[in-house]
Amino acid sequence: MVKTAQNLSTMNLLTRIQVHHIFRIMLIIGIIFLSPDLLAQKGKKTEISGTVTNESGEVITGAMIYSERSTAKAESSGNGTFTIETILADQLLIEAEGFKSITIRAESLQGSDNKIVLNRLPYQLSENDDVLVPFGTLKKRQMTGPAYTITAAELLDFDQRDGVLDALNTRFPGLFGNNNNRGIGQSVVIVDGIPRPADNINLHEVEEISYLPDAGTRMLYGAMANNGVIMIKTKRGHPYKKSITVSAEQGVSLPVSYPKFLNSYDYARLYNEASANDGLAPLYDSAALDAYRTHSNPLLYPDEQYYNDRYLRNYQPFSRVITELSGGNEQAQYYMNLGWNSSGNILTVGEGANERNDRFNIRGNVDFKVTDQIKMNVDIIGVFDRGHGPIGNFWRDAADFHPNYYPVLIDTSEVFIPNPDVLTRVVDGGYLLGGTSQYQSNIYGDLVSGGYVNRLDRIGQFNTGFDFDLNDILYGLTAKAYLSFDIYNFFRTIQRNDYAVYETSAHNQDLATISKIGEDNFTGNQGIGGVTFYRNIGYFGTMNFDRRFGDDHLVNATAVAYSDKYITDGEIHPDIHLHFGLRANYMYQRKYIVQFNSALPGSPKLAPGNRFSLSHSLGVAWVLSEEDFMTGSRFFNYLKFKASHSILNTDQSLNNYYMYSNNYEQGGMFTYADGQYGNNILRLENIGNPLLSYAKRRDLNVGFEASMMDYRLHLTANYFYSNSFDEVASLNNLYPAYLGGFDIYENFASYIDQGTDLGLNYSEQLSNLKLNVGINAVYSVPKVIKIDEPNYEYEYRKQEGKPTDAIFGWVAEGFFEDEDDIANSPVHTFGEVQPGDIKYQDLNDDDRIDENDQKVIGNRSSRVQLGLNIRLEYKNFEFFAQGICQGGANNIYNSEYYWVFGERKYSEVVLDRWTEETAATATYPRLSTRNNSNNFRRSTFWLVNDDYFTLRAIQLTYKFPETWMTSLPTSQIRVYARGQNLLTVSPSKEQRELNIGNSPQFRNYSFGIRLTF
Repeated sequence: MVKTAQNLSTMNLLTRIQVHHIFRIMLIIGIIFLSPDLLAQKGKKTEISGTVTNESGEVITGAMIYSERSTAKAESSGNGTFTIETILADQLLIEAEGFKSITIRAESLQGSDNKIVLNRLPYQLSENDDVLVPFGTLKKRQMTGPAYTITAAELLDFDQRDGVLDALNTRFPGLFGNNNNRGIGQSVVIVDGIPRPADNINLHEVEEISYLPDAGTRMLYGAMANNGVIMIKTKRGHPYKKSITVSAEQGVSLPVSYPKFLNSYDYARLYNEASANDGLAPLYDSAALDAYRTHSNPLLYPDEQYYNDRYLRNYQPFSRVITELSGGNEQAQYYMNLGWNSSGNILTVGEGANERNDRFNIRGNVDFKVTDQIKMNVDIIGVFDRGHGPIGNFWRDAADFHPNYYPVLIDTSEVFIPNPDVLTRVVDGGYLLGGTSQYQSNIYGDLVSGGYVNRLDRIGQFNTGFDFDLNDILYGLTAKAYLSFDIYNFFRTIQRNDYAVYETSAHNQDLATISKIGEDNFTGNQGIGGVTFYRNIGYFGTMNFDRRFGDDHLVNATAVAYSDKYITDGEIHPDIHLHFGLRANYMYQRKYIVQFNSALPGSPKLAPGNRFSLSHSLGVAWVLSEEDFMTGSRFFNYLKFKASHSILNTDQSLNNYYMYSNNYEQGGMFTYADGQYGNNILRLENIGNPLLSYAKRRDLNVGFEASMMDYRLHLTANYFYSNSFDEVASLNNLYPAYLGGFDIYENFASYIDQGTDLGLNYSEQLSNLKLNVGINAVYSVPKVIKIDEPNYEYEYRKQEGKPTDAIFGWVAEGFFEDEDDIANSPVHTFGEVQPGDIKYQDLNDDDRIDENDQKVIGNRSSRVQLGLNIRLEYKNFEFFAQGICQGGANNIYNSEYYWVFGERKYSEVVLDRWTEETAATATYPRLSTRNNSNNFRRSTFWLVNDDYFTLRAIQLTYKFPETWMTSLPTSQIRVYARGQNLLTVSPSKEQRELNIGNSPQFRNYSFGIRLTF
């Protein structure tokens, strides 16, 4: 799509107007809600002291005390005492982990015996034990299925990485990578109640993250909850907790590795060898080979390498600044976040050197009381992502362009120019851009003369909701109504220029001559391309009942009605989610828990009459440590068993709408009886199946949680079984071939994923040293139960009964040694073979190698992941290290870098090729200028073990002593140094760390500071 410059100016103006209004709104919000804080600073302050104890009179260490109208806060010391500077009329909030928080007026602590008593709460039922679940929260003890939660504050205390999903890797049992749920598939990400991309927020905006692997726990998200749910709650203000935080970071990214391609001499030499292998004459004569080797005439015999300092620097910089403001009182609370992330580029030439990406984010979350029974929230979010870069793709061209195509730069002093008037552009003070009539794109020219692309991605979000306190109707009853509107707009401003290249040819012994190809046109064509626009409208309403009856009965029930609509520019039908849900949780005597969940999803992808189907689950849990026979146990402080079973309906495998009706498409050809062809203006695309229904997932989870060694050791373990059945599939193999030409869909396929996950956390305090070690593991095996596939003659070819991610291929038996070996081996049907080609095993003993000789040779996905998190604290120093290990996966690296044949660029992998001289040691097949289909196909020859261990991050943090803060305006200063992607250990390390055709992988090093006021 191309638009005029006038349209471009209009869109840029609109962008500036949007930014202007959002900043204005943020400024107004800041003035309104920061004004009480500013006024509070003018009030007379007094030092107040006290001691925090429990009901038994034992002192509580680490209790936090917050002042109502200022940023003042204090922490109780080892003997439970604290001192805080506040206004006497202010309320003080006192909190301690495991205790019920209270508020008292500061003037009540003016006496001599200022004791504050906090009541201890039962384990996993405290104010800090809320688990974020769909459309509400439950206490950890109330959970009957696995659910894991972590706060961003916990992460940011020792790990300042900003990516939300990246921060989850290794944190939770059952999570493969960033968001793959138990190997089943990618979890849906829910941000503030609505599905949203996690990369649109930074970790500093987040208050809490929950991972819900169990189908029952996540069921209230209806059909979307098929694979798993990751719930993200953004920060909100809290009464009495006023804070201003500024974080800044500067770092560099160093490339891990670059592709290693052969120089012109080695390429020409080996290409001649490949030609000889094919019975062809050599392409390069001895003079050319000598010129390539000696670099005696680089204009006619160039040797261009691209991964060097002509194009690349040794690092690329990145920066980040984030400011947060939060606070409020009982009437209103606010949270604001202003962020800027910026990164440069590793290229040094032209627009590559100017390449830059800047991301600005703005968030304002406001909560306030409308009446005593109604509370309202308003959230405004804006993200503006700008980028500038060259129009060409340096990394793709560097991997494709041969070293001897042409000299990239031609020194004008070294060539004969028949007509100097034709030179319209000389680069870098005296060079012309090289090229040929065949290769008119110059990798250097694209960077300096080809033009540029400006990228602007704009995201706006608006949320509003009402919370209703209905205690006057029924004690414990609340309700919520919520509406969100997200708008996304992406477009590119493109300046595309034409430029001339110059081809060199022999002139005399000293000089080459040039001829011009193309013309220079630097006014170019400007327009807008890559325009994408979509919006998401979501809304839901809930009723919640949460009440304790006496000391023994705790009831929590939630009913929800939910819908969202995802509308994309150019799409005929929006993507719609609709469902109703109910969750009921009952706990008796804090030790017997039962939970029932149900959801009624509605899908427009199914025929009327089949659009609604009930999902349901039942979970139970038993806290054994509350039983009399466990009282006083020296081994277990807490022990809980849990089990759940679920049937969940989903329409996620229905890729299209109207699959229940016959669909036709225009176009195609048909044959008359006399053999003539005609245009078929209407063709049946698929036969509709009005009986299509939801795919279903049956989940079973059995597990336990335990705390031991005086709560220093925490252990959780689960066995899971997940059967996805009635999956919608196109049955192209089940029905006869003469019915072909269109698709027939049925609820047919079935798959199983089962395995275990384990979480272990150990903490210990040794004098001034505090240790915390966390290990999270998951083991999962997928299996195909039923699938549409050809009726193979041989069992080993069938996918049913085998891993879902199985790699089918041929079993390699080395290289053919000579012609006798070929003659005495089964006939290979993938083209003519020669000595040095790969020889395959004849699985069916028919003396013929063909498609029937494939079997399972590996699997694509890891079977096990182990995550390790280590944290050490010594006085004011904190050290954090994180590692991840995955095992059980295989890979076939089959890009043009590894599968080299025909006219492909030669990489260093071909140096170990087969020749008659290297037959005993060769690890690569013979070279060929043809498409050697026998060698380059899936087989055990190319299969690699893809297991790995990666040291993902280490960070060293220093927290300035509190005594220093008395003379500074800050309450806390933390400085840190961090490294990421530091080490990889793997049998396939070189392949894992190498990117082909795009920018390299990086090791990141950074320094930062975090100030809290």
